[in-house]
Amino acid sequence: MELQEIEYRINQIPEICQSVVLAIETAQSDKKLVAFVVPSTDSDLDREYMWHRLKSFLPATMVPSEFVFLPKLPLTANGKIDRKALLTTRREQSDHRTPKALPENNLQRQLISIWERLLEIQGIGIDDNYFDLGGHSLLALQLFTDIERLTEIRLPFATLFKAPTIRELGYAVDTHTY
Repeated sequence: MELQEIEYRINQIPEICQSVVLAIETAQSDKKLVAFVVPSTDSDLDREYMWHRLKSFLPATMVPSEFVFLPKLPLTANGKIDRKALLTTRREQSDHRTPKALPENNLQRQLISIWERLLEIQGIGIDDNYFDLGGHSLLALQLFTDIERLTEIRLPFATLFKAPTIRELGYAVDTHTY
């Protein structure tokens, strides 16, 4: 996979001025594609919009799972893109996420803890979508293993597609409806 090809495709989107894509190693020794994007307009771009635009040009495995929107890309003293500063900016943005909805019970709190560890994101709300947060099918295998350890309930893999939020997944576990 060529990161420059992904950057080229992102830069073809009219609302995008500039982008950099990095393959970042996760805690699970997996690689995660993260796109750092500078919009060319003041439009409200989000991960879902970018994902839908890019999936028509790229295979799903080449579409970044995370998008970090910046007013400009940081540069080194030599005028090159400062990749270390990009990683710091990503962590800072992740640290300042605020949950949209707080957990309502212990199961939801435990599921959030699992998601935060696997997705390496803090401040997940119970209505945040697993896939919108950068989750993917390979990581979901670990997710379901952790849920089974926690609840002693084995969920079918398709449950995540029907219940992609903490609220819905918790309900599926509580009611045994998959």
